[in-house]
Amino acid sequence: MNDLSIIQEYMLCAVSDKGTISGAGTEKLLGFVAAGIFELQLAGCVAIDGEAVETSGELPEKLGYLRPMFDFIALKQPIELDAVVDAYNMSITGKRFAELKASVGMSLVEKGLASERRTGLLGGMGYVPEREAVLAVAGRLRAELLGGGDVSANDAVLVILLDRAGCLKRYFSAFECHDIRKKLYELSRSDSAVMVRSMIAHLESLLASISISAIFTASM
Repeated sequence: MNDLSIIQEYMLCAVSDKGTISGAGTEKLLGFVAAGIFELQLAGCVAIDGEAVETSGELPEKLGYLRPMFDFIALKQPIELDAVVDAYNMSITGKRFAELKASVGMSLVEKGLASERRTGLLGGMGYVPEREAVLAVAGRLRAELLGGGDVSANDAVLVILLDRAGCLKRYFSAFECHDIRKKLYELSRSDSAVMVRSMIAHLESLLASISISAIFTASM
């Protein structure tokens, strides 16, 4: 499980047991898109200047599941972050979002961590996470954030995205969520966790740059 990326683990934890994100899911979509952009930026594939993003390097083979997003940014660059989010809106006709979802979802299927499932009247595809895979992610996050040990920068980012999407409460009690948010707050201001603090600040800056005002809600 340690070889999974932020967006892969986010997808495992954010989808329903039917492999979908439905209803008022704008925050879940924002987290999904932000995770993709964030990983591309960390890998040096894209650069963000103000509120615009453009490619800055080749896409590594290990991030092949982000090819749909990388190619879209390359085609439209420089493109405003708002426009990227809007392009991945969750409407039924959201082709680009469906492509990215399928690419990340299939990367999980290939690892044996999810299975494909037809959903809805139009036969859309969902990616149902294996229960053991979800529990493994949640268990690691619990051990790191509530066990008093060191917290990795990637896990701090994952937890922030899940919290913003309203998914954290699916795996942790209200008291645990409170303690986790407190721990992240402390880390964001701690000199002893420079990398985590830097990643949290970087993510918060990215999320602040992305407006969700133009996102439509539907189903994943």
